[in-house]
Amino acid sequence: QRRIQAFEDEVGTQIFERVSKGVELNAAGELVIDHIKKQKAEIGALKSRLADLQGTRAGHVKIACSQGLGNYFIPTEIAKYRNDFKQVTFEVLLMDHSEAHEAVSKHEVDFALTFEIKKSHEIDIIIAVEQNMHAVMKKNHPLAKFKEIRLVECMEYPIVLPLSQFAGRQLVEKALLKKSLAPKPVLQSNSFNVLFSYLDQEEAITFQIPLGIENNHPSSNLTSCMISKKDLESSYIYLVQKRGRVPSVATARFVNQLLQTLSKNNT
Repeated sequence: QRRIQAFEDEVGTQIFERVSKGVELNAAGELVIDHIKKQKAEIGALKSRLADLQGTRAGHVKIACSQGLGNYFIPTEIAKYRNDFKQVTFEVLLMDHSEAHEAVSKHEVDFALTFEIKKSHEIDIIIAVEQNMHAVMKKNHPLAKFKEIRLVECMEYPIVLPLSQFAGRQLVEKALLKKSLAPKPVLQSNSFNVLFSYLDQEEAITFQIPLGIENNHPSSNLTSCMISKKDLESSYIYLVQKRGRVPSVATARFVNQLLQTLSKNNT
């Protein structure tokens, strides 16, 4: 209590409200916390720049990303980056688009890469990459021989889906609703690893954007077919950061690498 009082005396205003269970931040306190987080982010950027000047090329990059991108795409990009900058470390947090928006806004991450994003004046969109939804299945699935299929064809097989808060599921359900259809998933999960693993068990189908599919890996038993644009509108991957934030050297380099990769993957 004395330390809180001393801090309030120093800043010249009350930042906590006294409640029965202790104290909680008021509006002024929220501003103070936001300022402290911003200062911590700027100190991190300064340390990265100083390390770069000294030739160590060190730094730490903290990322929020959609779960589908965290399974394969982001780890691959990190490994590629660390081939040149071994002293840079990473932290990856899996979030939905609403959580990612909040994390970016509150300086809790350096940037976010998510499927869809809540647009606001607090964030800058660095790049938006178009991604067409694909049906994912095992390589010997009856539909695997086609490059493009209709959504209604998928409904003839068992469907496995992420939970309802995931943007990809919302997109599929919206498209089916226009056809007076509703998916009846045999399996729902908040883990894409669980969904993908189940595809080996029967002739099931799930849905994912190309950047979230590891079907170009030799060891993968999965493949995908694009859902016709007649059925599903295009969606987007957004690379965003806090408006006005100056990134560290390590973060700026990694973002530039992502920009190059994403520019080649407009699908």
